[in-house]
Amino acid sequence: MNKFKFSMEIQRCTREMSIRLALQTLLVVSSLCIPSTSGLMTPGMIRRMVTAGLPPLQPQIQGEVSTTCKADLTAVILAETDELQLVVDAIGKPQSGLMHGNLAWLGHFDECNSIPDFNYCLSTLQIQLPSNATNIPNAYGASNIMWGLCVPESCSDSDIVFSLQDFIELVEAPFNISAVNASSVVCAQEPPIPYNNTGFIVVMSFLAVVVALMLLGAFLDKTLRSIDYKPPPANLPPTPQPSVNRYIRVVDAYPYQRMRGIGNDTQQVEPEQQETEELPTACTKFWHQFVLSFAVNRNLAKLLSARTTEGSISCLNGIRVISMTWVIMGHVLSFVQGTGIVANPLFAFGFISHFGFQAISNAFFSVDSFFFLSGLLVAYMALGRMVKTNGKLPWLWFYFHRYWRLTPALGMTMLISLYIKPYLGSSPVWYVQTKDVACEKYWWANLLYVNNLVRNAGQCIGWVWYLANDMQFFVISPPLLIMLYKVPIVGILSIGVMCLASFISTGVLMAKYNFSAVLMDAANQNQDPSHSFMDVIYDKPYCRIAPYLVGMVMGYFLHLYKNKPFKMHPIVAVIGWIVAAAIGMTLVYGLYPSYHGHVMSTAESAAYMALCRFVWAVCLSWVVFACHYGYGGWINDFLSWELWIPMSRLTYSAYLLHPIIISIYDFNFSNNYFYSIYMLAFEITSIVTMAYLAAILLAVTIEFPLGNLEVLHAPGRKEDKMIWRPLVYLQTLPPRDVC
Repeated sequence: MNKFKFSMEIQRCTREMSIRLALQTLLVVSSLCIPSTSGLMTPGMIRRMVTAGLPPLQPQIQGEVSTTCKADLTAVILAETDELQLVVDAIGKPQSGLMHGNLAWLGHFDECNSIPDFNYCLSTLQIQLPSNATNIPNAYGASNIMWGLCVPESCSDSDIVFSLQDFIELVEAPFNISAVNASSVVCAQEPPIPYNNTGFIVVMSFLAVVVALMLLGAFLDKTLRSIDYKPPPANLPPTPQPSVNRYIRVVDAYPYQRMRGIGNDTQQVEPEQQETEELPTACTKFWHQFVLSFAVNRNLAKLLSARTTEGSISCLNGIRVISMTWVIMGHVLSFVQGTGIVANPLFAFGFISHFGFQAISNAFFSVDSFFFLSGLLVAYMALGRMVKTNGKLPWLWFYFHRYWRLTPALGMTMLISLYIKPYLGSSPVWYVQTKDVACEKYWWANLLYVNNLVRNAGQCIGWVWYLANDMQFFVISPPLLIMLYKVPIVGILSIGVMCLASFISTGVLMAKYNFSAVLMDAANQNQDPSHSFMDVIYDKPYCRIAPYLVGMVMGYFLHLYKNKPFKMHPIVAVIGWIVAAAIGMTLVYGLYPSYHGHVMSTAESAAYMALCRFVWAVCLSWVVFACHYGYGGWINDFLSWELWIPMSRLTYSAYLLHPIIISIYDFNFSNNYFYSIYMLAFEITSIVTMAYLAAILLAVTIEFPLGNLEVLHAPGRKEDKMIWRPLVYLQTLPPRDVC
């Protein structure tokens, strides 16, 4: 026992000595960054400190450093001028809270860029500490210091890396250690990408064409509405007349004829006195339909309308909007950690462990809510249509419609991220993430919806891993739909087998790689870095399909009892709400003990992760069932609120754009970011608001116009064509010309 204690004491002393040496190195490296004023430090003192007192005052620069950069660095060090004071003053300084995880020494970005012929660069220093070192707290496993430098403009990123590494080695030499390495340097440049970039020009030109079509479509719509259309002569096929101020469903989005009379009162003119305009050609009608699909006034009115179709499940609108807000809340919390500028990470870690904060920490369930809704709607709508068509659906169009519905907005999001976002910021950390190498290489994986299966492809606007899963679930849904329609018991059993396979695969992977259910990768310090929870489980379809399958079963049930009352004793309804609420709260808040001493075993983590998503979808099924059949009370009133209807139409665009908005906000900080409940509250509120405002723009420019074009040519959808008011349109129009 004494030998064991002695051995443990030796390990503790060795660990503390390593940490102490590393701290000494950091302090010596940061000695260059001591605040300087004319009263505290003269240029000569700075010069002697930089060169470590070595004659003949030559900077220690080696490696592949350009001659110009070497000369400029030498001139800065040797020149005892006030400019040197400004440079040193702009360089990052060790911040308070080092022992609390504050490893971002950003310096003064604006001051450096205001110095003629100098540029701001952000370097990353890697700290080499023992894996069991705990005296330098780090909540998320990072071991990097971000150090802001002010250097001559002639020095490139690689020049600074070589120079900085050599300087660090010079400082470390007296201590005979190697605890710090310069791993990367990114220098600011304005603009981040040249404006003559081909991608930027193409994207801006495309947007200009779309905006022109939107305005042209609105002008055409107003022009057509201002013309007084009358019924056709008797020799033309009769056209149904709409009621005043009522929408009508039509096949063709073009007025077929205008009657002009001689005199002011056309109602009293005889038919032989009337002048009939020529019937529009098929070519004219086609181009008018095309332009009107982009009309901003029509698409905006369609977006903001609170009208719903008969048979719709109104409570889904509220669930969709609330889930989207929950997604944004979780991303606001997590995205700022990726910037590396959090000044109080240990406080943030403790904040996450609070009971009230578990709802945001476990915002992952919001994604499962969308999987559930997607499966429910696919089954409910497809089965309803199969009943009308004797089980037949145009399956090719079934797939095309889904692809056309999702892909244009997704492609536009990638273009915004690649070619527009880089121009929307300027800060110490902004230039670290301006060049999206992953999207330049793996854009095709997103468009084919396989980005969750191709290694490294998930780094291209990584949040769209959800779309890949959802599309893959959609692709395999037709066989299940056919079985549910023809042999329901076989369909239900097949879905059950698939759920069981998902449970087993998730549990086995959790146990194999010893993953933790708490904070996933961040809490598992012993895992293999080449196999992260996010890559192995989180974005894989076989681990995420359970909520989608539960949604399909719920959609089948709603279809089975469509337009039929479902009687249930009020006490049973109350018990159902209590059980569903208790289970849902347990899932969201059940991990709270794990933040306070109870370490989940591998088996517990595996069981929780294998079943939690399925159980969450079951709880949502009760909410939908109770609300739809009249047992929801005020909960149904809230979820069916008309305000949710237009907002629910924006959730897809808000989902695509909100991470870009968050990154623009987070990466534009010029100083350290301090976590606080008030900061997060204001940030979440502003991000949610801006996400939905940006979603309006994406919806009326890309999503709705292209959706209108698809509706014009969709087979078997004549009753769902464009809605117009109060004009009259032809049911059929024989082509007279072709384009």
